Amino acid sequence: MAGKFDYLNRGKRRNKLFSALKYIFLFFVIYSAVTHFFISSYSVNSSSMKPLYNSSQKILVSPLVYGSSIPLLNIKLPGLKKPERGDVLVLAKGRKSNFFVDILDNFLGFLSFRKISLATLTGDRNTKQYYVRRLVGLPGDTIKINNYNISIKPDQKEYFVSEKKIINRKYDIIKNSTSEDMSNTDPFFGSYDEIFLKKNEYLLAGDNRKVSFQSGYYIKTDISSFKGMVLFKYWPLQKK
Repeated sequence: MAGKFDYLNRGKRRNKLFSALKYIFLFFVIYSAVTHFFISSYSVNSSSMKPLYNSSQKILVSPLVYGSSIPLLNIKLPGLKKPERGDVLVLAKGRKSNFFVDILDNFLGFLSFRKISLATLTGDRNTKQYYVRRLVGLPGDTIKINNYNISIKPDQKEYFVSEKKIINRKYDIIKNSTSEDMSNTDPFFGSYDEIFLKKNEYLLAGDNRKVSFQSGYYIKTDISSFKGMVLFKYWPLQKK
């Protein structure tokens, strides 16, 4: 009798375990669908967007705004709007990964509440990483960067205009932050040659210009790297 009860108890525990795993899997599938298509959480991993966002703050991002892609089919869904100058967004950079690697990365984020990713776990800087940046240049624009000041010549225009005059958003730019790895003798210190943005190319930069210089001052990329537009900061609750 004792052996029979032990067998029944083991069976009940096994059923409970399978049931728990089933619900965890179901919750992960729902979580993945929601974060891929509608809304997702990210951690700000640097001070490149100060004073708007500080390092370690949590932000909500919506892939729905620019349109999500359907995994494995390489189909881009229509978004609510096109990217605009002044938008703050999250983009992915690094080695192109496949669907299953993205699932693993998402699963690590699911288990750790977005505190762990493949990049943080492996320490491989070529692994896909996520950046928060402001969109300043659209396809067809010509960009000049001089002493961290960005000027824009829109497509079919003949003159350059300061970013603050052409971007209809209020935001602050920090240009006097220093890093121990940087000095005024660094080459191309805050200045670049003219940058022409081809079709489907966008230019993004951090508001904290000298810090973002070190981690990719400006990023020229296409919309396929956009993970979504930042909606707002939700953690910590108090303003820092």
